[in-house]
Amino acid sequence: MAKLEAALLRRADAEMHEHFAIAHATFQVETAALAGSCRLRPADVVESRMIVERITT
Repeated sequence: MAKLEAALLRRADAEMHEHFAIAHATFQVETAALAGSCRLRPADVVESRMIVERITT
């Protein structure tokens, strides 16, 4: 799983650079359980699986 996570973060970083010219992106990664219990989470937050599907396709 760690290799997959590292590959996903490298891909996400490359996509941010390519599409938005962001040279150094910072990502917050959390589990669904932690995200669901966060009191600061906005109601319109995008689910992480949607982001992963978009990046990996």
